[in-house]
Parts: sequence; C-alpha cells; structure tokens
Amino acid sequence: MIRYDAVRLGTTWRYTRRSKNVLSDTVGEQVTAWRQRRGWNRERLAEECARLGMPELTHAAITNIESGRRKEGKRRRTVSVDELAVLALALDVPPLILLSPYPDGHGVEITPKVATASYFIFTWFPGDELMPNVAETSDETMEEYVEKRDRLFAAAEPISQIRLHANMLLVRNGYGNQIVDIMNEINQATDPQVKALTEANRDYLLGEIQKLDESIVQVREEMKDNGWAPPVLPPALDYLEKKTSEDYKNNPSDKSGSAYLQTVMAGEEIQASVNRDIFGTSKRKDSE
Repeated sequence: MIRYDAVRLGTTWRYTRRSKNVLSDTVGEQVTAWRQRRGWNRERLAEECARLGMPELTHAAITNIESGRRKEGKRRRTVSVDELAVLALALDVPPLILLSPYPDGHGVEITPKVATASYFIFTWFPGDELMPNVAETSDETMEEYVEKRDRLFAAAEPISQIRLHANMLLVRNGYGNQIVDIMNEINQATDPQVKALTEANRDYLLGEIQKLDESIVQVREEMKDNGWAPPVLPPALDYLEKKTSEDYKNNPSDKSGSAYLQTVMAGEEIQASVNRDIFGTSKRKDSE
C-alpha cells in the first residue's frame, strides 16, 4: 500500500492502488466507457467529432486515444485540450468526467511524482478546493499551503460567480414552474378558503423570486465591477439589466405580483440561459 501525506494537515491519504497512467490514459479509458454507454462504435464517434468541426479525430486517432498504444514506452499521442472539449461535447458529458476515473476510486497521477484521489479532480479543476500536495517528498509549511489556497480561490472567483449566477437561475426557474402549477390550481379552485391559501402560497413564491432577482442583480454588478462580462439573460429577464441593487433598497415594497407573474413563466428560456452560462452554448437535443 502506497501512502501520501496531504499537506501536513494531520490527514493521511491512502490509496489501495496507484494509477501509473498519465491523464491522457484516463481520458482514453473514459472516452471508451462513455462511447460504449452511448452504444457507439469508434467510427460513429469520429463522425460526430467531424460534424462538430474536428475531422482530424478520425477512427484511427480515437483508437490511439482509447487504447493508449505505446511506442518506446510512451503514448503514440496525448489528448489536446481542444480534443478533450470536442470529445466531451460529442458524448454529451462534462469535460471533467473524462479526466477522472471516478467512481473507480483509485488515484490519479498528475506527474510521476504527484498523485491524488480521483475526487480532487472535480474540486481542484473548478477551484473549489486546493489539490492536496501528495508529492512523494514535500516540506511545504502551513503558511505556504494557505498562500497557495488563497491564490487558487482568487483565480477561481469568475468561475464561482458564473456558477452562483447559473444556480440562482435554476432555483428561480423551479419557483416559476411551481407558480405555473399553483395558477392552474387557483383557476380550478371552487372553495374560497382553498383558493385563498393557494394564492398565499403563490405570493410567497413570488416574494422568493424577487429576492433571487435582487441577488442576481447584485452578482451581475460584482461581475461588472471586476471587469467580467455577465452572462446573457433570457429575453423574459431583460428587465433585470435595467435594475440595480439600489433599486431594491429604495423600493423594498415594489412587489407587484402581476409584473412578476409575467416573467416567471419563461422556464425553457431560463433553462437555456443556464446551459449557456455553464457550457458556453445551449444544450442540443440528441437527434438520433
């Protein structure tokens, strides 16, 4: 059993098996697994990559990526960032899933001297967590670790803001869908007491949506202050572009139900915006 100390935090990471693969090997294994899960052969994956604009990912190229064919002990070819992105797009999977053997559970080798648990690929890449220093030899101090962590968090701030923005739109969309159902219940209600309770539930959700709108506006202001372009909003939420956080502070009672009822019905448009925030493009439906 090989054992690595994790940044002198009093925690020891143990791996029952240490991968001798480079990251390109992990990508190859994951491409094979997800391709087979789609029921595709390599020729079909190559066709999809060509359709997406990368015809150089031919059947032969994909074979070399997946099999990791060696020449003098080294891979015949590694996987470029461009290829990783296209393969993930073709297979309809997040790029990160191709970089980690999770849920297999064994370690991932970053270099011949640095390995980590597959879990940390998912937290280190987006900047949620500093990858534990599991180099075979390390005399890193706690102060050095804290400095590295702070640099990581600062660099990952744009990612954090985009994810926060997308998550708020998702929650808002969920509330909107609930209100659609509630409006149907109100229209069908015959008992005045039931109708009143349902309307109260609707008004509560409208209040939660307004709180989310204020938070969305604040996040977008922070993005602009930092020089980052905020994500494009769906047409139904264009009015938020004209709002500022001061508007909400100055008009805390501006809670016109009718105005919000006109905006919360845009579930598909909001979902499309969330997809653009995270992936850079709206998710396409599999036409096959």
